[in-house]
Amino acid sequence: MVKSVLLVANEFPREAPETHLALALAQREQATLTGFVAVNVEDLQSIGPAAAGAFSYKYQIAQERLEHGLTDSRRALGAVESLAEERGFENFRPMYLEGERDRLLVDVWRFQDIAFMSTKLWSPGLRIRGDAAAVLSLVARGLRPLIAVPPTAERTDPRSALICLSGSLDSAKAFKQFLALNLFGDLPLHIVTIGQPKSGESPQALLAQATEYARAVGYTEVKPTVLDTPNDGDRVKVITGHAREIGAGIIVSGSSYRHFLVMTRFGTHALGLLDSSPVPVFVSH
Repeated sequence: MVKSVLLVANEFPREAPETHLALALAQREQATLTGFVAVNVEDLQSIGPAAAGAFSYKYQIAQERLEHGLTDSRRALGAVESLAEERGFENFRPMYLEGERDRLLVDVWRFQDIAFMSTKLWSPGLRIRGDAAAVLSLVARGLRPLIAVPPTAERTDPRSALICLSGSLDSAKAFKQFLALNLFGDLPLHIVTIGQPKSGESPQALLAQATEYARAVGYTEVKPTVLDTPNDGDRVKVITGHAREIGAGIIVSGSSYRHFLVMTRFGTHALGLLDSSPVPVFVSH
């Protein structure tokens, strides 16, 4: 059951696929959709040391940056609210906050069921975009499950899911949580594993158990597949290539991060997948 959906708003939310996916889910489930934007006023006003005669110029730049951040953030939430009204959706709650984004976002997340965000997180007032590590840092802080959506993804609900199992407990938890949330109904599941599972069992045994579980919880179309281990070790390329081949609309993966909360190192699999996936990625645990 999904009753609360969190959307981390993008700079241009009407064009952003995560907006449409989050709104469609909230409307279908009659859930509350919270649109979140945070402006880090302190960062935007920080101008650092300046040479003689350059302080006023740097101060002006900082003020302009702050003004743009405040204006653009409110405009973004207004655009989401306008889109919701056009679709007859009345349970939209705009949440505009000032402060450090990740800390505020984790606080807001506590009473949400699922979060949607871009793989390129927006920081109002700045011209730079976050990368996959910024998304995974939120996972490490406890914001999970989430769906990270690349800017080029489709705006409509996925019609099939690619489930990636490695034999690890993390990937199994992500798989079970995705099925339990039932975000997109009884969509076809393509369950894959690459090479030898981390659990030590055979690939066929791992997939057989996963298939049995998926059918037991109500998914009717389940296709297990063993993918060959690539010679170059690039499993991400195999996964994204298979996703394109079968026309998958979403990829389900464990987060595979290390050094919890320190966030100095993330699994290359998780980072690479978020960087290169052509479709949304469901990340959990």
